[in-house]
Amino acid sequence: MYEIADKYEVTGLKELACKNLALACLAFWDDEDRGLRDVIIKIVSGHDSLVRKAEIQAVMLEHSDLAVGVLLKKAG
Repeated sequence: MYEIADKYEVTGLKELACKNLALACLAFWDDEDRGLRDVIIKIVSGHDSLVRKAEIQAVMLEHSDLAVGVLLKKAG
């Protein structure tokens, strides 16, 4: 949804997508199940603008493994 909103410059939809992603991470994050975590790490590391969002920063502060995963993905 974020990509579509970005492509068509729908700012409100981009912000809503970020907020919903952050809420989903908080609600469904499971340290034992890497499937969702790996997808989110790939998405966040591929879009620098997401890291600047307060909602994403809050999730990364709560889940340090997400922050480390994003850093490692960016480092290659």
